[in-house]
Amino acid sequence: MTDREPLTTGSVLDGRYRLETVLGGGTFWFTYLATDQETDEPVVIKEYLPAGLARRREDGKVEARQEVLRGAFAAGGVRVLQEAAKLAKIEHPAIAAVRAAFKQNGTAYIVRDYVHGQSFVNWLNSLPRQPSPVEMDRLCDTLLDALETAHAQGIWHLDITPEHVLMHAKDNLPVLIDFGETRAAIACSTRAMHTFVRPGYSPPEQHVFDEAAQGPWTDVYGVAAVLYRAVTGRGPTDVITRNHTDEMQTAVAALGGIYRVTFLKAIDRAMSLDPSRRQQSIAALRSELFEPVDRPDPPHKKDPKKMARVAGTLDPADPKPVKISRWLAPALALVVIAGGLGTFIAGKLMSRSINVPEQAATLVLDSREIDSGADPQLLLKAAEADPAQRERIEHRLQEAGLIKIALAGATIWRKPGAGLPFRDCPSCPELAVVPAGSFLMGSPASEPGRGEDEDDTAGPGGERVAVSLPRPFAIGRYAVTLAEFTDFVRQAGRKIELGCYARYGAWQLFPDLAWHDPGFVQDDRHPVVCVNWDDAQAYVAWLGRKTGQRYRLPTEQEREYATRALASEGIQPRYFFGNDENELCHFANVADLDAKAANPDWSVVNCHDGFAQTAPVGSFKPNAFGLYDMLGNVWEWTADCFRNSLPRAGDLTTACTSVDQRVLRGGSWRDNGGVVRSAARIASAPNIRDEIVGFRVVRDIYP
Repeated sequence: MTDREPLTTGSVLDGRYRLETVLGGGTFWFTYLATDQETDEPVVIKEYLPAGLARRREDGKVEARQEVLRGAFAAGGVRVLQEAAKLAKIEHPAIAAVRAAFKQNGTAYIVRDYVHGQSFVNWLNSLPRQPSPVEMDRLCDTLLDALETAHAQGIWHLDITPEHVLMHAKDNLPVLIDFGETRAAIACSTRAMHTFVRPGYSPPEQHVFDEAAQGPWTDVYGVAAVLYRAVTGRGPTDVITRNHTDEMQTAVAALGGIYRVTFLKAIDRAMSLDPSRRQQSIAALRSELFEPVDRPDPPHKKDPKKMARVAGTLDPADPKPVKISRWLAPALALVVIAGGLGTFIAGKLMSRSINVPEQAATLVLDSREIDSGADPQLLLKAAEADPAQRERIEHRLQEAGLIKIALAGATIWRKPGAGLPFRDCPSCPELAVVPAGSFLMGSPASEPGRGEDEDDTAGPGGERVAVSLPRPFAIGRYAVTLAEFTDFVRQAGRKIELGCYARYGAWQLFPDLAWHDPGFVQDDRHPVVCVNWDDAQAYVAWLGRKTGQRYRLPTEQEREYATRALASEGIQPRYFFGNDENELCHFANVADLDAKAANPDWSVVNCHDGFAQTAPVGSFKPNAFGLYDMLGNVWEWTADCFRNSLPRAGDLTTACTSVDQRVLRGGSWRDNGGVVRSAARIASAPNIRDEIVGFRVVRDIYP
């Protein structure tokens, strides 16, 4: 038996619950279907076995992985039992009732009712259409009533996702399972586990260590996100991406005419990133969801003159300046097309056409009107009716330093180095364009922590290597995430055997660890680890086939250049932000004082980054190119084979055999400031899977 295996079928817990089968296993729990031998009814049992803290012994008992983790594991078990006692007081037909909780085998167990039915997602998929307004009203009424009952007792769910809503076979009404307060409490009480988040369904306050910031408004966001999934047919954009780009279509924009506008507006408001802008209670959300008629338009929307000002046009008789909202000002560009075709506003949140008076004159664009901070795609859309105008705009955009990028069925424009993201498909990695440029690769002899392989000569001596990258390229803003890699494994059918190297004591192969269970807590936004060079190559090849674009791993030169974020030669400090090692925790997940508390023998950076293992991608400040985690978090595979010195100009570093060691760049959460440097490089055999190694992708822009 490995230290992460479930209990065997037929085991009896608490003298009455016989385990029938394993329903699932996650970062905190194993879940079993069992039979209550006193009532002969099926029940669900959850066993507390947090991957980062505890392990299974051969006799089936559970113990802390290390002595220093014993207190955290014990405290977590106590909290599980305390929360179960609170949940047992909730009585509602739409909440799977907690029947019992007990301690056995050195850990805690929770027993709840078994729900006969199907998952919410399966129910949605079984419908030949979108859920009808009547079906959505029944769904909402039941879910909201259940949540109000729990909230009245001071209990928040904190983990509302489609996976935690079951549709009962008896009446096709929803039942909430798996209240998440236990997990949230555990995450906040032990720094060995970061806050448990669900991409798309967890609001911003669940991405930080602040239990007090969570409350009814957190569940308001979660239930609204589930409703958004139901009515739009797609999951919400995760809050990290929304925070950077605000690119999520509103429910109103997606579904006008199908459901009540007030219903859709309530969903959109409930999914505000700012908690204070959401409905502050389930009752308030209910009131807005079930409002019978739309509110009348504000008075200014009925005034044609004021309407024109909102649209950005000027009344000739009233040439007062138009006041631009602070949300639109940084990215506003206005094109008025003759003949009443429309006014297009290239704003951060606007992409619709608004009719204008026929007498509006055509705006002649020149270099002064083309603001490179605006959305050029909307400028091009406005010019589609006039090929000559389109050609002029494209020419001006090129003069402004923007480049054209071909996507499936579309073309976008991006300014290299600006950090503005794009992606080839909804589940593809986010990319940013890196400009062409030159730099000195490697480190000077005076740089603290440098290795002898960071110049053009093996051993002492040598010089840095002048590198020129003549063409822009796109690179992942983040390392490939667990969610993105999971899509690849499922869609490509790639079989990845168990086994990953870790450092519990000595560095050694643990046969039960894998990319989906590296031995510590991860969620979908964490970087995938325990993947070898061949896995990474298979991923980029699959991504290329899926998108029709050329994806690959970065070369070593591209990786260091993108890390430094310098467009020309000049001052090149130890880290992309400067030379002060103690500033690393603002920019990178490294071996820090938090890690030293659990690992006293570690050499660490004198700061706190808040993470004991991997961090969700994008948790730290980006570099000047808008790229995240270029230092720390995980080492990343490059395309190049390893040599004991840097390649000189013109050398083909990718001419490797299948067994040659490959270059890793960036450093990891286990490394200190001497290792997590822009020039640092290490080697690994291509078949090794390691708990501290992941990868990011490059996408070629030019053929």
